[in-house]
Amino acid sequence: MGAPMAQRLLETGHEVTVWNRTSARTEPLTAAGARAAATPAEVWQSTEMALTMVYDDTALKDVCLGADGLVAAAPAGAVLIDMSTVSTGASLEVAAACEQQGVRFLRAPVSGGPAGAGKGGLAVLASGPRDAYDAAEPLLSDLGRPSYLGDAEQGRTVKLAINLIIAGVVELVAEAVVLGDSGGVDRETLMEAINTSAVGSQVIKMRTPVVVDRSYATPNFTVEGLLKDVGLITDVADEAGVTLPATTQISALLEDAIARGLGDLSYMALLPRLQLANDLPSDAEA
Repeated sequence: MGAPMAQRLLETGHEVTVWNRTSARTEPLTAAGARAAATPAEVWQSTEMALTMVYDDTALKDVCLGADGLVAAAPAGAVLIDMSTVSTGASLEVAAACEQQGVRFLRAPVSGGPAGAGKGGLAVLASGPRDAYDAAEPLLSDLGRPSYLGDAEQGRTVKLAINLIIAGVVELVAEAVVLGDSGGVDRETLMEAINTSAVGSQVIKMRTPVVVDRSYATPNFTVEGLLKDVGLITDVADEAGVTLPATTQISALLEDAIARGLGDLSYMALLPRLQLANDLPSDAEA
């Protein structure tokens, strides 16, 4: 996600400095005009606003709080915007460090995937200090449609709520396709009918090529990644003292998919998981 977001910012006229734990991944961006930093801390040499997009809590804390991290090196008043999907606990830890340093920390996770990032179509779910949001809004608007949701962790909660629905939709699409296959319905015809019906959605449309072409091996987001997010959802629910029965079931299905060797495939591999569970020929083996 970070690469198409950085590319989008370059295309909309921003001066961009990039850093990645795997330095080779910055090369297409430096070829397009970005400057490469040697450490996260070095980013502040050319800006007072930094964005992070990382995989999980550990990566966020490493980049923000580790040696040569963003927080300790940031100038007072700088705005640090994290756009990752991480836990509220990790977010609060970074927020506390930012407050001690006089840095404004904006939580701004996004929805829309790499395709949305590349064309400025992300939903940006922001929360944190209002003045940080106001300062960042022009930049965030170049990435998509920013919304201000509150002064603390509300952006994280809304992002997880969206991902909860995505997880449910993916499993239901898998079940619908297995049902359609069992009834002799051509898969492309089935997906076209679903997409033009009352239940059609962006999520289903975006994943239709994966289902029709059985192309699970080049994922935008993996089974393992979705299980990570479902775990975050479960943690938030547990802390709030609420039960989410469908989420619990989907978590078990994702774990089963990983046990069957499907973890590094697209999260639509819940479909071949279901085929395998029913002793049917699996798309993942096609």
